Amino acid sequence: MVAWQASWDTEGIRALYATFSPISRLEDVRKTEILDAVARIAELDFGGHVERTLLTSLYTARRPY
Repeated sequence: MVAWQASWDTEGIRALYATFSPISRLEDVRKTEILDAVARIAELDFGGHVERTLLTSLYTARRPY
């Protein structure tokens, strides 16, 4: 496992969430409400800068002969 930091500003986290299929397939009005709420949380709870530690799994294997 490799741990790494990811960070987004308010617009970046809003744009990221806009790509999630449960959100992207909503009607425009509902989608905007949710994305506005995400942006509001990023601003109010995270000071406009969201940071998360993410884990990436690495797998190795031998090529069969």
